[in-house]
Amino acid sequence: PYSSSARFYALRLLPGQEVLSQLRAFAQQQQLHAAWIAGCTGSLTDVALRYAGQENTALLSGKFEVIALNGTLEQS
Repeated sequence: PYSSSARFYALRLLPGQEVLSQLRAFAQQQQLHAAWIAGCTGSLTDVALRYAGQENTALLSGKFEVIALNGTLEQS
């Protein structure tokens, strides 16, 4: 038998809410020191992309579908 202290959450962001700030606020409210984002679905209107190995961020406006979003989130 395996046991785990992992906790799982499902979040819904409303139109116009900024993704990263909402994730950070939720983590702080739940007193999470670190989190793993397993997936995401939805759409965005303004995005800031930083490509792997690059320091600069590309700012884009328009309508975008989220195809994949996963990774880690930790307190800053």
